[in-house]
Amino acid sequence: MRRRGFRSLALELAMAMSLMALVASVASGVLGYRFASKELIAQIERSMVAEIALHAEAMATEREDGLARVASLTNSFTRRLGFLVSDIMTYVGILYTEVTEGDDFLEVRLAGPDGRSQGINRAGNFLDYDQSGNPVFQAALAGQMVVGRFEPYTLPDGQETTALEIAGPVRDSSGEVVGVLSALLPAQRFQERVEKFSLATEGRSLLVHRDGTILLAAGEGVVAAPLWDDATPQATRRQYQELLQATDTTSAAMELGGDRHVVAVAPVAGTDWLLLVQVPERVVVEPLGVLQRGVVVSSLVVLLVSAAIAFVIGRVQARGVVEVTRAMQH
Repeated sequence: MRRRGFRSLALELAMAMSLMALVASVASGVLGYRFASKELIAQIERSMVAEIALHAEAMATEREDGLARVASLTNSFTRRLGFLVSDIMTYVGILYTEVTEGDDFLEVRLAGPDGRSQGINRAGNFLDYDQSGNPVFQAALAGQMVVGRFEPYTLPDGQETTALEIAGPVRDSSGEVVGVLSALLPAQRFQERVEKFSLATEGRSLLVHRDGTILLAAGEGVVAAPLWDDATPQATRRQYQELLQATDTTSAAMELGGDRHVVAVAPVAGTDWLLLVQVPERVVVEPLGVLQRGVVVSSLVVLLVSAAIAFVIGRVQARGVVEVTRAMQH
């Protein structure tokens, strides 16, 4: 009976050590999963931010190229004009070759100080406009190069595309502004950058103005609508407004439509534009499912191995305890 009691004591000691090993393994597994999941989410958010920063940088380069093309065209026109004329819009034919034989411009317009203008498109068609109420025209007439708005544009063959308006002043030999040259440039590359965000189909990818106006949207093109409306909660509006004032790429968690979203913005250098993406948090944390399954499988293996090793070690150590106990009883 006494020997059977010693065996029972040895078994209890071994089982106790196995239990402690199981508890330690579970604790380390839980802590490891929490750390790994937080790190994975952080890496996904960082990759989102880095991706939109690259797209915003490409947009800034495209904008600078557009400004350079319009400035070069304006300088070329001024040189060929050669002298002051009273009705500058009638000289748009000077630009016929640049517009009809290249891909840089969809349409070019020349306007006098009163806003009356004439344009020429890729098909060589001449068109009349009144730009007196156009804020882009007014800013260019004041003497500065201006990047205007995105707008839908119908090509001569009837196809729809997106255009970006850029305008600059036309000066005479004395430097006085005598008119405005404005050009509609192909803006597909801007739209492509909005579309190319890797999670655009899962959420929403937008080019927005700092005042909250949506300029371009993935899958929609030109929108010209507010980012929020009267039904948007004040807290959400404030979060949007804070993000739109960002001077560097950043992200935040927001409640949108009852779901948690990760919202990230990247300013487009030299403009008041920002590339803004919003993705449901469930999409961001989706990879955690794979991690969780991996952790469960590996944890089970570790638990079984740890328990077996602890049981063996416990039996060995328990023998020593039993022998000492037995010796003390003799």
